[in-house]
Amino acid sequence: MVDRAAIAAYQGARTNRLFAVLASNSPQQLLDQMSTLDVLSAKTSDQLNLYKSATTAAADAEAVAKAADDKARAASTRADQVRTELERKRADLSGSIAQVVSAWGTLSATEKSALVGSPFPPGFDRDTLLQGLVPGSGTSALAAGLTRIGDPYVWGATGPNQFDCSGLVQWAFKQVGMDVPRTSSQQASFGTPVDQKDLQPGDVVFFYPDISHVGIYAGNGLMLHASTFGVPVAVSPMSSTPFHSARRY
Repeated sequence: MVDRAAIAAYQGARTNRLFAVLASNSPQQLLDQMSTLDVLSAKTSDQLNLYKSATTAAADAEAVAKAADDKARAASTRADQVRTELERKRADLSGSIAQVVSAWGTLSATEKSALVGSPFPPGFDRDTLLQGLVPGSGTSALAAGLTRIGDPYVWGATGPNQFDCSGLVQWAFKQVGMDVPRTSSQQASFGTPVDQKDLQPGDVVFFYPDISHVGIYAGNGLMLHASTFGVPVAVSPMSSTPFHSARRY
């Protein structure tokens, strides 16, 4: 009854004392109705306040739910956009790789040999270099990496017998118990920065503005790296590649 009265009041029903007077047939009935109305009025007011609070809370909850739903929809849309962009880049990369492989296939044996070059620059002595190194994570990783000289470059490869540039770095440091990130851009944020003039064998060196190439410093301006398709893992001068930065792991 109280609930019905509360709803009736909320909808504008007449439950005041004037209505009681107009609807009464006797003084006693009037007093009874007025007394009842006083009780109902108090309870109706309480019920009405609760009803309004519940309505406000429901509206607030609906607003919060809608905001969360909007955020979820926006995140889903963004994820779809990123996924589409990655698929486009993957398709572009696959097309570029196919072109490189096709171009490589047209080269003569002499041209391929010239492109491959020597695994070591003139005057480089691996044994002498390793004998002069102080054991440590960087120098030990360099020593491990030097055992892969001559292994082929393969896009996305992380060893143990074929590598891309960041795959070689990751593999070399893994041999000395260090878990290094996979990509060159991630590796460029690992460890501590080193100025180019302070490089030591075993430091990790990065190249190009977009940090798209990485190698391990081998002393005397040289680096160990997996350079590109068709060229095996080798030691080469750093000067042939635009330097970006260096890190010490």
